[in-house]
Amino acid sequence: MFMNFSPARYIPILCLSLSLIPGIVNADDLSDGKALYKAGKFSESATKLEAAAKTNPKEAQIWWQLNFTYHKLKKDQDALAAVKKAGELDPKHDFASEAGKYEQILKDREKSAAGTSMPTTTNNSPNQVNSGQGETTGGSGSGNLTEQLVNGDVYVERGIRVDVERLRTVSKEMRPTVVKFVVFNRRLTSRQLAVEGDRVLKFLKSYLNGGDGYVVLASRSAVTVASQGLNKNTLKDLTEQVAPQMSAGQYTLGLERLAKGLVTTRSSTRTSTTGFATDIPHPRSTGIGRLIVPIIIVLVVLIIIWAIWNSTAKAAAVAAQKGPVERQKGDVLSQLNFLDDQIRIAEPGVAARAREGRVAAGTHVDQASRILSHAKSVAEINQAASLLGQAEREIARARAILAGPASSTSSASNTGGPAPTGAGVPPKYSNAQTDWATVDTNERGVCFFCSKPTYLNELTPVTVNLNGQQQK
Repeated sequence: MFMNFSPARYIPILCLSLSLIPGIVNADDLSDGKALYKAGKFSESATKLEAAAKTNPKEAQIWWQLNFTYHKLKKDQDALAAVKKAGELDPKHDFASEAGKYEQILKDREKSAAGTSMPTTTNNSPNQVNSGQGETTGGSGSGNLTEQLVNGDVYVERGIRVDVERLRTVSKEMRPTVVKFVVFNRRLTSRQLAVEGDRVLKFLKSYLNGGDGYVVLASRSAVTVASQGLNKNTLKDLTEQVAPQMSAGQYTLGLERLAKGLVTTRSSTRTSTTGFATDIPHPRSTGIGRLIVPIIIVLVVLIIIWAIWNSTAKAAAVAAQKGPVERQKGDVLSQLNFLDDQIRIAEPGVAARAREGRVAAGTHVDQASRILSHAKSVAEINQAASLLGQAEREIARARAILAGPASSTSSASNTGGPAPTGAGVPPKYSNAQTDWATVDTNERGVCFFCSKPTYLNELTPVTVNLNGQQQK
C-alpha cells in the first residue's frame, strides 16, 4: 500500500510540548494568584502563589506578588522576606510597576515587621507560627552536635541566620513529642542529610522516646526529618509546604512550621524507614499542576495518534484511486499507438490534421504520467484522470478526421474501390487465451494494425496502398 508517513517527524512536537509543561503550570498558578488577590481572596491567593514559588523559586515576579498577599494577611515578616527575595533575584526591580516602587514597599514592610510583636504559642494551637526576630549567625553554642541536642534540643552551625532560642522554645512547646533541630551552614544534599539523621537517631534513641520522636535536619539546599515513627507521605507534603520559606532563607520560620506540622498530623502508622528528604530548590508542584501535566501529555499523544491515522487513511485513499487511473492511462496509450498506425496510412493532408489531435493527446498523457508518479493526494489523482480524459477526447477528434469524407475519398481513389469500413475504430479482441496452433489456417488471420492473431470472421478487410502497391 502506498504511504507517506514517518513517525520521527512527530517526535520534536512531543519534546516541545513536554518542555513547555512546567512553564504552563507556573503561569497558571501565578495568574490565578493575581486574580484571587484582586478578588479579595487573600488566603487562596497565597496558596496559588506559594505553589508557583515551589515550581519556579527564582522568578522574582512571584515573590513580589506574594509580598502583597502576605501583607493583606498581616504576615508582616513573610511579606518582608518576599520583598527581599524579589530584590535579590532581580536587582533592577523590573517587576515593579514604576521606578522607586520597590524601595517604597521595602521601607513599608520593614516598618511593619519591626512593629510586629512575637506572640506566644501553646500546645492548644500548634499551627500558629512565629517569625522570630532573634535570628543571628552565631550558631547554637559550644559542644559537639550530640551534646547540644541532648542539652538544648538545637544544633546550629555558625554563619547561617537562625533564631536558636525560638527553635528551643518550639521544641519545648511540642512536648511530650520530642523534636530536635539540626541546621548546617553547608549545601548538603538530601541524601547526605538522611545519612546524618540516621547517625543522630542511633546515638539519641533514648532521648527520642525510644526513637519515636523527630530530628529535623536542614542545610542551605535541603531539608529532611529522621524518625522511626514517620509517615512518608505526610512528611513529603509538609516539606514541600515549607520549601518556599527555606529557599528564601527563612530557616527559622520553615523549621518551626515543619515541626508543628509533624506533631499536628502525626500518624499512628509506624514505618521501618528513617525519613523522607526534600531538596529545597526543587520542590514538586501540587494541586492543579499535578492534574494539568498528565492531561497535556494525553493530549499530545492523542494528536500524534490522530496524525498517524490521518496519514494512513490518506495513503489508502490515494492507493485505491491510483490503480484505476493507471489502467486508464494504459488504455489511452493503446489508443495512441493505434492512432499512430492510422495516421501513417492516411492521405497527407488528412494525416496532418489528425496529427494535431495526436500531439495534444500525447501532451495530456505526459502531464498525467508525471502527476501519477509523485501523487500524494486524491486531488492529484483526480487531476491525472482529468488529463487522461482530455487525451481520450483528442484521440476521438483525430479519429473523426481520419474517418471523415476526405479520408474516405482518398482511400477510394487510391484503391479504386470503396473506403475501408471501420477505419477509425480499433478492433476488439477476446481476452480468452486461444491455442492458435489448433485453429485451421482458413479460419485464422492476423490484424494489420497490432499483429495479433485472431479469427477471420472478427477482422474487417481493408485495402491499403503500401509503397505503390495495393494490398488487402
